[in-house]
Amino acid sequence: MRKIWGEMSAITTASAEKEDRRAGTDELKEVEEERKLDREEQRFKERDRRLGKALEENQQVLLLGGASHIASHILKKFLLSVPNSHITLVDFKDPNIAFLNPELRDYKGSSRISTIQASPYDWDWLAEHQSDYNIIIAGSYVHDARYCHNNPIDSIQRNALGAMNFMTALTKGSGWTSDGRLVILSSDKVYGPQEKMPTPETAPLNPVGVRATTRAAQELLMTGLAKSAGIHYIVLRCGTSYGEYTPREKAAYTWCRNLLMGEAIHMYGSFAKNDSPTRDWIHVDDIAALTAFTSIAEWSTSIRDEIYNVGEGASQPHYIWNIAEAMKTVLRRGTPTITDAWREPGEKMLRVWMDSRKAQEKLLLQPSIELIYGIARRLPVWIAHYDLLWSERQIIDLKASLGIRDVAQVRVPKDEGHSGSSAHLGVQA
Repeated sequence: MRKIWGEMSAITTASAEKEDRRAGTDELKEVEEERKLDREEQRFKERDRRLGKALEENQQVLLLGGASHIASHILKKFLLSVPNSHITLVDFKDPNIAFLNPELRDYKGSSRISTIQASPYDWDWLAEHQSDYNIIIAGSYVHDARYCHNNPIDSIQRNALGAMNFMTALTKGSGWTSDGRLVILSSDKVYGPQEKMPTPETAPLNPVGVRATTRAAQELLMTGLAKSAGIHYIVLRCGTSYGEYTPREKAAYTWCRNLLMGEAIHMYGSFAKNDSPTRDWIHVDDIAALTAFTSIAEWSTSIRDEIYNVGEGASQPHYIWNIAEAMKTVLRRGTPTITDAWREPGEKMLRVWMDSRKAQEKLLLQPSIELIYGIARRLPVWIAHYDLLWSERQIIDLKASLGIRDVAQVRVPKDEGHSGSSAHLGVQA
């Protein structure tokens, strides 16, 4: 009896200790959650301090690469959150492409938006009107690897020579003498293969392939000429963008569409699952919010003239193969993955994973959307509506199963007198 009682006591004690540990773990989780909320609150306060009266001041913004999908999101951020901003979209394509973004269609024709279709190597108008702008956001003219590989000379002319001509026009004569800011959107592809990952901004550039080398050339030309002219700048080396209104050439868009159609996923290269290229991903809305916030917020000497990695801040790299498999799980679609020949040789060598702590600390970067959720659940239902021609009933069912709100409910209202809100810039809940 004593033996049985002893065993029962031991079991009871072990159970009690287990409960104590569980209770202790729960308490630690609560404490950590409170600390997290406190940190976020401090970041909100610091963000608002850096904005100061910038939301009330006149912001004249020149947005290069205005026909790109990232530019449409940046435009939306300014229109929604910076009421005294006027944005000029410039691209060698028709900048009005930006209004294909449904959230911007109510703003078409707004007095706050101007569009200029200009060649990337003809900037005479900028030399005459450079003093009209206090913010310039410079994106790239060529994004897609397939295009760059198939049209290498054109890619060099647009990215490298376009940057040279733009900066020459900006610094003509007395140069850009206002208190303007130059925000340069670059790419994590400029790093190329790196031994040290996550890769800090101090790592030597090792671009491989047409797209990466022309992007690196664009960045170096812009920063080099800005330094010589005394123009303050910030470079944002962004990871692979994904999210709402993603262009068709983007992998996330293509895979999601294929899965919804019940078709196989096509992936470039022949490799084992954990030998596929890695990417550093970031939702396009987070890129847009950080770009807008950085453009108008206070620039101290420790922030300006610096390069920043802009990635999700994940604890490990994301293999492309694993991302595709995770999408299948979330969307509950079991289709095969088929490998094809590389579309650009340089892509084969990419192993990208950035250290984004510098942007988190100095620019208050805090990615708000988790990768798999963002790819599989936040991709808009108009993929189905416009490409798959599903019935309205099928669309409603898909929205319900993926937790997607109706486009009409999230469309940005046209309101010239909008008071602006810093909640849409930088840190988001």
